[in-house]
Formats: sequence, C-alpha cells, structure tokens
Amino acid sequence: TPQGQFVPNGGTGPSLTLDPATGNTFRPFDIARDGYNAAPFQTLARPDTRYNAGVFGHYSFSKSADAYLEGTFSDDRTSILYDNAGTTPTNSGLNTFDINCNNPLLSAGEVNALCTQYGLGATDTAQVGIGRRSVEGGLRQDEYLHRSYRLLVGVKGEVNSEWNYDVNAQYGNTNSHERLTNDISQVRLGRALNVVGVNGVPTCQSVVDGSDPACVPYNVFSAGAVTPAALNYITAGGSQNGYAHQYVVDGKLIGDLGKYGLKSPFAHNGLDLAFGMEQRSQTISNQPDANYLTGDLLTTGAARATYGMYRVTEGFAELRVPILESVPFAKSLTINLSDRYARYAPQGPANAYNFGAEWTPIDPIRFRGTVSRAVRAPNGHELFLTETISQVAAADPCANDAITGKPTASAAACARSGVNPVTQYGKIPPANSFNQLTGGNPNLKPQAADTVTGGLVFVPSQWLPSLLLSVDYWRIKVRHYIGSLAAIDSLNNCINSGEQVYCALIQRDANGSLSVGNGPNSGRVIATGLNTGSFEMSGVDIEGRYALDTAALSLNNAGRILFNFAGSVAVDNIIQVVPGLNPFDCTGYFGPTCTGEGPTSPIPKWRHKLRTTWEMRKDFEVSLNWRHIGQLSSEQLSSNPHLATGTAYAIDSHVPSYDYLDIDSSISLGSHIEVRVGVNNLTDRRPPIIGFNANPLLVNGNMLAATYDTFGRYLFVGLTAKY
Repeated sequence: TPQGQFVPNGGTGPSLTLDPATGNTFRPFDIARDGYNAAPFQTLARPDTRYNAGVFGHYSFSKSADAYLEGTFSDDRTSILYDNAGTTPTNSGLNTFDINCNNPLLSAGEVNALCTQYGLGATDTAQVGIGRRSVEGGLRQDEYLHRSYRLLVGVKGEVNSEWNYDVNAQYGNTNSHERLTNDISQVRLGRALNVVGVNGVPTCQSVVDGSDPACVPYNVFSAGAVTPAALNYITAGGSQNGYAHQYVVDGKLIGDLGKYGLKSPFAHNGLDLAFGMEQRSQTISNQPDANYLTGDLLTTGAARATYGMYRVTEGFAELRVPILESVPFAKSLTINLSDRYARYAPQGPANAYNFGAEWTPIDPIRFRGTVSRAVRAPNGHELFLTETISQVAAADPCANDAITGKPTASAAACARSGVNPVTQYGKIPPANSFNQLTGGNPNLKPQAADTVTGGLVFVPSQWLPSLLLSVDYWRIKVRHYIGSLAAIDSLNNCINSGEQVYCALIQRDANGSLSVGNGPNSGRVIATGLNTGSFEMSGVDIEGRYALDTAALSLNNAGRILFNFAGSVAVDNIIQVVPGLNPFDCTGYFGPTCTGEGPTSPIPKWRHKLRTTWEMRKDFEVSLNWRHIGQLSSEQLSSNPHLATGTAYAIDSHVPSYDYLDIDSSISLGSHIEVRVGVNNLTDRRPPIIGFNANPLLVNGNMLAATYDTFGRYLFVGLTAKY
C-alpha cells in the first residue's frame, strides 16, 4: 500500500501501517482504509502505431512460366502502463526483509513494534514482511516493438493441358524488442533498507563495508521521507530481445484427371487431383537481460531465455471425385479426400486428413458432412523455453515431518512416488519445500483434433430466390492437449492414486528426497510443458440470409433490405485435464477452473448476430447489428464436484444475457473514395462485474473482457481511397 504494510516477527505478527497522525509510528493495518486499489491502472486498450508496406508483382514469360514476387514489411510499436511497483511481487505474500534493530530510520515506537516486544536487542536483526507501493516512482511502463519482413518468390504455369504446377520459396523474419521501466531492484532494495548511523548520518551498510558505494537509504518508516536519490537507486528496468526466422520451400502439381478419362460413369466431370511437398525450418530466440534472468525485478519477476530450431517435411494430396451428376435423387454427389503427412524434427510424425461429401438430391436442398483430423505442433516457446529448477512452498508428504519426525503418507503410498519402503521411508529429512522443473519440453508431440460435421443448406431459388438457410452440427475433440500440471497436484495425486500419468513425473534423488540441491541429480517433480488430457466441444450453427426488395412493399426506388443471421448453440464443452480424471462440462459456466484449466473463454449456451442492412443506393447503405450473448452462471453452481469447490456469491453468481446494438453507414464519394462511420454498443451497455473470488484468474481486473464489451459506447470513422 502507499503508506506501507509492516508485519513483524518473520511475517507472522499483526499487520501494521504508518499512522498519518504522527508520520513515524504504527497503527493496526485496516484493508478497507489502507488497502491499495489497482483497478484505475488496469488498461482496457493501449496505444498502437503500425506501419505496413508491400510489393507484389509478376512477369509472364509464357503460359508455362509465370514468375511472381511478394514482399511485405510490418512495424508495430505499442506501450502499456502498469500500476506502481512495490516491495512485493504482484499477487503473492509479503517479501520478508532484514531490518537491523539499531536502524536510525526507525522511531522509538517502531523499534518496539518490530524488535523489542519480540525479545530483540539493538544488535539483533528483525525479519519484517513489508508491502509498500512506490507511489513516488510513478507507473511502470512496458514498450514493445515488432518488426517483420517476408519475401516470397515463385513460378507457376502449365505443364500441359492436364497439369499445372506452382513452385515457390519464402523467407520470413520477425524481430521483437521489449523494454520495461520503473520497477524495483530486489537486491538494491534490500541494501537500501539495511541502514546504520555514521556520525549521526543514516548510511547504507553496503556503503560502510564498501560492497556498494552508490547505495542510498530508502526510508519507508516515515511519511514522505523517500528521497529522489533513494528512488533513483532502487529503480530498475529490464529488456528482452528476440527473433524468429523461417524458411519455406513448397511445390505442387494440380491435374484434371477427367481429361485422361478418369471419371465416374454417372458423372459428367472427372477427378481433380493436387499433390506436393513442403519443407519448413524455424529458429526462435528470446534473450532477456541480466535483470530479467536473475529475477531482480521485484514486481515483474523473472524471465528465461529461449533458443531452438525445428524442421518440418510434409507431403500432401487432395482428390475431388464427382460420383453422381444429374441423375434421379442426385443432382450431384461429390466427395473430397485429402491427407497431409508431416514429420517434425525433433517431435516426430503427425498426420492430418479430411473426408468430405456433398449431396444435392433436389435443387433446394444440399447435404454436407466431413470427418477430419487437424494437428497443432508445439511452438518454439513450448519446446525450447529454458528449463529451471525452482521451489514449491509445500512439504513432501513422504519426507519426515518436522514436528512428529515421521512421514504423513504411508509407506505403501510413498512407494508409488518412488520411495523405497525399506531403505528410504522414514529417513528422508524434513523440508518445507520441494523442487519442481519448469520450462519447455523438446519432446512434446503435436496435439490432434478430430472433427465431425454434418448439416444441410436450403436454397429455395424457385420460390424465394434470395433466401438461404443452413444448419450444421459439429463436434471437435482434441487429444494430447499441450499444457502442464501443477507440481503439487502431480505429487499428491501420485501418492493418493498411483496413476502413472502423475507418478512418471516424480523423480527422487538417490536418497528419496525431492528437496535437496538443484543440480542434474537432484530430486524434482516435472512441471514442464506436457501432452496432457483432452477437451471436447460440440454445437449447432444456424445461418440465414435474405434480401427484401422494397418494391414488393410498394416502396419504389427505396433500394433493398438485407438480413444476415448467424447463431450458435453450445451443446457441450467437456474438459478432461489428464487421463483418468473425471471430466467436467463448462458450457454456460465461468470461474477459475473453466477459465484456467479449459482452453476456451466462457461459452454461453446460445449466442447470435443479426445484421440488417438497408441499401438505399449503390453508393449508400446503413446497417444495424444486434449481438446477443446468452446468460452464464458461476461454476460453483454446477453439479460437478470438480467445479463446485467453493461458494457462489449472490452478487456475481449469474451473468444475465447481454444484447448489444451497433450501427454503421458507408457512402461512396465518387469511384475512388469510401467513408464509413458508426457506433458500436449504441446503448452504452456496461460489462458485468465479476469479483476476484468468482474468478481469481482475472488478477486485479473485474470483467470477462474476452467476452463482453469493455469500452462502452464506441464511435469510429474510416476512409478508404483506391487509385
């Protein structure tokens, strides 16, 4: 907080703050009166400046050789302001600092509150939890720059009357730069709080012993006592620089096999075939500076280096086969087959395919369906982020308890996690933390998504020529989802259940410990990226289009009115974080589990858009768009015990259905210039307020910003000129 929160006795004593009546004594800390409100510093949008440029050209030598070129450049700069830095990392407990009891910055009352009442004398050092915002230092600022280049060259043309080819190569490069300012150095802050008196002048101990002659005392024990020199000393920043290079070589052949007579005896058109190969390689790098790498930036925290390269070689083919054409009960029946086989180095092979069919029995109705598999390979950060051993603030149940001298878990349970029941059980030293290994995982496999769709399109061209309706059911199931498992959950679940998916992540050292050392042979729980569980989504999409000529309403020369509708019913959104865990359905719910463990934002059971456009003339139109988002409920109201783990508070247990109206208009000024103006969220509908208890992943925010408008009424104007 701005006045500071001080918790003596190693952070276990009562919370205190500076008494404004005296300015240098303590009174009890009251969160309602003394707490810090970060909400005014939550940025809804940040300034962005972007420059794009491109050049496109081709030169036709002949029908058999048409050379082409594409070159693009993009420069994007943006900055964001965060709340003031503090003596404690955001969203964690208070940092504990060594405060010498003879510190001349302390008043007599403060010495008693921090030292004397706990039996500490003038030569002793108190452990004090301190939480104070650096309100004198201003807001933190983070600046980002991305600069991208892409060059593609190729040649395409006819091989003969049956075959065409296309061969190209491209190079892409993206550079990224980040610079953070106005944070606090954890090391220098500790030195600036360790102050002694030298000839009556408060002086850093590091100045006295010569370890840091630049140190300036940071006086947080008196109101308004932080000097510009002290602020300058503890203030720190960081930077990160990275790049991604990509090379791609691609070649394909496209043929009309019908010209060779390859066609169904019941169809007029022949088979179409396309096949080819592609090879890609990508190198990714991100290098933080020393302040980021060491974790010295107190509020922002640490960053890790990333460097690695992977290659992909792919072969692909697609075949279109007309089966029936212009026969009874089949105006057309066509199937499409495609396959793409990829070999990733070092991740291994992956195969994607698609089987689709379209059947038009009679003119107004067309049925369609697909069965397909898609893959997503892990990206460079998921593969190559530097692995690091860190501490989890929890005890290993298989280590001896510090009080009882015995493990809290049984020998049989501990044996599941790799403890030898004869030589190790009961002999592992107590510890209040254990090791976890976090970072990238070069052995991640691509995640696969199996999709099934089926639906129909209704176009009654003879009765209502401007009407189109479609209904489609779809189901997507993703397997080997790329995620991670919390180390404490993996350890406890292994001990309690013996599930191999968890126990394989427990790696104990030669003595059975998970807490000793941090070298290559030390025990640890693996918490890197993993191919974990699965999630499944299904729904029904409904679309419709209709054009009404106003002449039918006896309104001559009034143009026409267009209606475009798109609605979606969410049938389910089932998540199974790891194999063996009970799945849970997040359809219609929001909360920490659905937002944190699921791959999607909150999904209402129904949402739609209806856009109505009045085309008065060819050069002028007005549109009204109605956006509807169905209601949501707190996941604590679910019947699934995995979701209902807490309390649903009445104030935010439900989010009602939301409706937004947008209006825009465009007018053409001649043949080259178009102007568009409009208003989004015309009625200025405010977003729902969601509390921290209902969704702690909101951090300091209070809105489901990914789902609802956060700006309120939003006006825009745009101009397009083409010559």
